[in-house]
Amino acid sequence: MKLLKKQGLFLSAVTITAKEKICIQEEMQCNPESCERAKGHFDRINEALYALLTAECGISRENILLFAEKYKVCPYELSFEAAVWADCIICDYNYVFDPHVNRKSLIEGSLRQNIYLIDEAHNLLDRAREMYSADIAKSDFKVPKKYFKDRNRFLFKKLGNCVMALRKLEKQAQDETRFSLHENADAMYFPIFHLIGPLEEYLADHDNFSEREEIVEFYFKLTHFYMMLDSMDSGYEIYSEKRGRDFLLRLFCVNPSDKLEEYIENSRSSIFFSATLLPVQYYRQLLGGNRFEAYQIASPFAKENRLLAITEDVTSRYTRRGEWEYGKMIRYLELCLEKKAGNYMIFFPSYEMLTSVYGMAKQSNLALVSELIVQEPSMEERSREAFLEKFREQSGKPLIGFCVLGSIFSEGIDLTGNSLIGVLIVGTGLPQICNEREVIRAYFDRQQKKGYDYAYRYPGMNKVLQAAGRVIRTAEDVGTILLMDERFLERDNQSLLPEEWEIYYAVNRNNCGQVLENFWNGLDNDKVAEAES
Repeated sequence: MKLLKKQGLFLSAVTITAKEKICIQEEMQCNPESCERAKGHFDRINEALYALLTAECGISRENILLFAEKYKVCPYELSFEAAVWADCIICDYNYVFDPHVNRKSLIEGSLRQNIYLIDEAHNLLDRAREMYSADIAKSDFKVPKKYFKDRNRFLFKKLGNCVMALRKLEKQAQDETRFSLHENADAMYFPIFHLIGPLEEYLADHDNFSEREEIVEFYFKLTHFYMMLDSMDSGYEIYSEKRGRDFLLRLFCVNPSDKLEEYIENSRSSIFFSATLLPVQYYRQLLGGNRFEAYQIASPFAKENRLLAITEDVTSRYTRRGEWEYGKMIRYLELCLEKKAGNYMIFFPSYEMLTSVYGMAKQSNLALVSELIVQEPSMEERSREAFLEKFREQSGKPLIGFCVLGSIFSEGIDLTGNSLIGVLIVGTGLPQICNEREVIRAYFDRQQKKGYDYAYRYPGMNKVLQAAGRVIRTAEDVGTILLMDERFLERDNQSLLPEEWEIYYAVNRNNCGQVLENFWNGLDNDKVAEAES
C-alpha cells in the first residue's frame, strides 16, 4: 500500500492488529471496572474517529495507538470503527472467515462489495479446519458442575445431561481402543441446546465470582461446539479419543471448502495467492470446491542466481535417525561454509532432531568458524525479531540459524542480499502421524484414493517450498538450496517440485563441495566479465 501511494494512488488503508498485541493493559480485561478506556468509550469514540480520519497521516498501528491515547478509547475498537470508512483493510483471516471473530460491518452490507486478496493462501486450509472444527470432553464439565452443585440445581442437572450424552457416545466407541469414528453426534444436540440459554442468563446476572473466567471460557467452547454441530455438512468426520478416564469428542472439518464459500459469496471477487499453491488442484478443491480459475505465473528471478542440490546420502527417515546421520548433516553445513562464508539456515522436521544436531554442532568445527543460533519453542515477538536481526547485522562472522520446518522462520520473512545466502532443508516435511492426519487420509481415500498425498505428502512439500523460498527474495539475491533427503529423488516427490526447479544437482559428500564451488565461482566470473565489458 505504501508503494502504491508513492505512485500517486489516493486510498485509505487500515491494519487490524490483534487485541492481545494492541491492548495497553498488562492483563487484557474488557470491562469498565478494569479498563479506563472501556469506561465511557462510546462517549468519546466518535470524536476520536473523526480526528483520526481527517488527520494528515496513515491509519497505521502507531497512529491508532496515538489517537486512542489522546481520546482515551480502546485502540482495538478504534481500528474497527476506522475500517468501516476505509478503502482497504489489512487483517488476519479470522476477521473474515471465523464465525466467532468476524465483524458483519466489514464483510456484509449492500454498500460494501468487498474484494478479498488472500495472501499466503496455503495457510488458510489448516486455519479453516481449525476454525470450523470443535471438541468437547467430560473434563470440560468438571469446574462448572462443581460450582453449580450447591448454587443452581437446574444448571447442575443440565450439565449432568450433557455428561450423560457424552458417556452414551463413549459406550458406542469400540471397546479397548483409544480412538473411534462416529456416524453422528446427535446425542449431544438437545442437552447442549437446553444448557446454553440458562448458562448465558446466569453469567449475565452474576459478574463477580472466582470461577467466572473458567465458566465463561467453558460457555464459549460449548456455544462453538453447538454452532458447528448445528451446521455440519459432508466435509466433516466425527471421532473420539479416550484419554485415561477422560473422553473427548471432536467434530473435525476435513474439507472446509463449503464453509469458506459461505463467506466468499459475500465478496465481489476473491483472489487466493501464494508462492506455494502446489499442487494447484489440491488447493482448488479444498479452498474453493473447484469453483475457481487457477493460474501459475513463472518466477521472475533468474535461475542462474540459485543453486538447487539434492543429497543422495542423507535422510530423515525415523528408522535411520542417529548420530551417524546427524554427523552427515553437519558435514554438509561445513561444506557450504567452506565454499562460501555467509549466513545460512538449516531446517529440521522436529525440535527433537534440531536439538540433537545442534548439540553435535556445538562440539564440531562449525562452532569455531561460525556463530550458531537456535529457534526456541514458543518464541515471543521480541525474541523473533532479535533472532532475525542477527542475520541483518552483518557482523562479519558467518551465522547459522537452526530452525524448525513449517515454523515462524520458514515463511513470511525477508532476509535479502547477504543476510541469507543459503538454506538446508532436512526431510520432506511430512507431518507426524496422528489421529487427525489419519482421519484426513481415510476421508480422501474414500473420495478419490489420494489419502496419503492429501494428509501427508502435499502439506509436507508445501513446508519445504516455503523454507526454500527464504533464499531468493529479490532479483539481485543469490544463494543455494540443499534438500537433504534421498526421498526428494523419488518420482512422487519430484512431480511436486516447481517448474523452475527442473534443473538440480544430485550430490553426495564427495562431489557436493565441487558443485558448490562451481556455482559460486561461476557467479564471480560473471561479475568479472560484466565489469570488463
